[in-house]
Amino acid sequence: MAITKILNINEADDRNPGAHLEHAITYIQNPDKTNEKVLVGSINCLPDTAFSQMMDTKQMFGKMGKRQGYHLVISFPPGEATPEQAMEVTRRFAEEHLGENYEVVYAVHTDKEHCHGHIIWNSVSLTTGYKYDSPKGNWKRVLQPLTNRLCKELGLSIMPAEYAKEPKNLSRKEWELEQKLREMILEDAVFCMRYAGSVEHFEFLMKRAGYEFKRGAYMSVKVTGRKWYHQLDELDERFSEEKFKYYLDTGIGMPKFYVKNPYVLHRSGLSPYQKRFYGKIYRLRMVEQKRFTVGSAQFAKELQRFHQLQAEYLFLVDNNIKSIEELILYKVKNEMRRDDIHARQQELYSKNSVQKRACKTVEDIREYQIWHMDIQDELDELKQEKKQIKDNLKIVDECLKEKLYTASFDITDMEEYVKTTVELPEYPYAKKEGPEKQTEVIKAVEIPVLSVEEAIVDKTALKEETTQEEKSVEKLTYEVYRQMSPEEKAETVGFVSMRSFETVKSIVEILFYDMEHNADVNEVMNEAKILYEGMEKHVIKLCVDEILEGIEKIGFPYQCLTNKEKAELFRFQLEDNGYNLKLYSAVLKAAGVHYSMDESYEDYQKIYDKTVEMQMEKEIEVREDKRRMAR
Repeated sequence: MAITKILNINEADDRNPGAHLEHAITYIQNPDKTNEKVLVGSINCLPDTAFSQMMDTKQMFGKMGKRQGYHLVISFPPGEATPEQAMEVTRRFAEEHLGENYEVVYAVHTDKEHCHGHIIWNSVSLTTGYKYDSPKGNWKRVLQPLTNRLCKELGLSIMPAEYAKEPKNLSRKEWELEQKLREMILEDAVFCMRYAGSVEHFEFLMKRAGYEFKRGAYMSVKVTGRKWYHQLDELDERFSEEKFKYYLDTGIGMPKFYVKNPYVLHRSGLSPYQKRFYGKIYRLRMVEQKRFTVGSAQFAKELQRFHQLQAEYLFLVDNNIKSIEELILYKVKNEMRRDDIHARQQELYSKNSVQKRACKTVEDIREYQIWHMDIQDELDELKQEKKQIKDNLKIVDECLKEKLYTASFDITDMEEYVKTTVELPEYPYAKKEGPEKQTEVIKAVEIPVLSVEEAIVDKTALKEETTQEEKSVEKLTYEVYRQMSPEEKAETVGFVSMRSFETVKSIVEILFYDMEHNADVNEVMNEAKILYEGMEKHVIKLCVDEILEGIEKIGFPYQCLTNKEKAELFRFQLEDNGYNLKLYSAVLKAAGVHYSMDESYEDYQKIYDKTVEMQMEKEIEVREDKRRMAR
């Protein structure tokens, strides 16, 4: 029963990155283990010069680093296979699996009770320049079945691959994301710990930031939407049961911002398409600034990939790409140039492969190396240009896939300035006796940045309106309130316009207090979500009636209205595209307007763009008024 095992040969830490590969090739050709090298063979190279030939291939394709090669071992039970049979299985495995694409050295060792074959091959293909692909499940689907077939043809026993356990490890991409999320969890946990007055207060702040706690486990939290919980005391000893309460009193901590301040990005002369990218960067910054209002943890993946978003924005600005049409044109031109480079590379690679396969002696190899030097300069230039084009095309593809309105949910009170501060919520369950820890806004340096797309909100008016809504709530019992539908709850509260989730949550806390109902943090948050949904439906219903009345006053059907008239009627919220789309669909349905999907999207986009334009004009007027007043 032959068992196949594959090992990775990684880059060495010293000056020679292929040191491990060189050592492995020397080891399997040990004369004492291979009957004085009788049981040694190779494909597409010579055993004695295999390492230098493999390194030549790596250099030609510019892939000298990282994984250097692979080492596969085929082990036979003691006394089952003769050295000749083992050599036959090893040779045929190398030829069938690796064929003409890789430089391979193989050998059979007879120094132990059981014969076992070794196969080492270059990680880089000499025909395509691609690295060998060893995906998850490759052993079960490809490697062991091939060994089984070759052994069966020689009358040897086999080990069915389906008997192997399926590995349950995370993919590389998922693992890397989890490591980044661990850092984010720790940064937020340290920040919340600095401001918490108790363990319960700490959990309150973490939950408000959007994290979930695992019941029955000590300080185990996860990011919303992820599968894995992370135990805080394993991330940092300060969260252990023995030390946590001590570190609660160690003072104020500064929040970490994953999103850089948009102030560092140039913003002059932007097209509407470029402004949307800038707008998303701005909104992500606001998500972090209002992390306890919107639950920033739910946007963890987007916050982690901010640097990619910034690269996309700068790419558009630096290349003067002002629309999707220009972006697609750029992509087509660069794809044509990339294909031309690829064709020339393949021509040179084909010549190189023919020359390399013709090498039968050491002298042949020397002549090949002299010939190869003549074309290396051209290959290096082509590879450099192709790499730059591929990087640019990757950014183009990401730009085309970008959801430009994501991460703006619930941020209805956008500010005129982006700050380095974070607003902490008041802890509603704090004990009155004794000094309480500071829960005010962190005092830090504020860097003013003018927004491009966000509305300037009068906070004084917002507070007054919220106060009026709170006063309008009549005395209710919890039993009666619980039986209401979400829309009935919103109507009872008296919502006439969309409010932030933080405002809704505050109203829920006041309602429960007036009802003399003791609710924990989870119940308050869940009820706030229900009331927010009801508010959205109720406000949309009111807005639809108002918009239909406005259309009737204008005296023309909806299809005949100008974009400006539509924008004035809809009054879209630039930061909440989900609400806008729901309102738009409800108005079309109520007005009896039937558009195809493409027509609907085009009409909506024109209204939104006009809203942005009108808002920018309003901002300019406000700034000019401020300048005039300053004079």
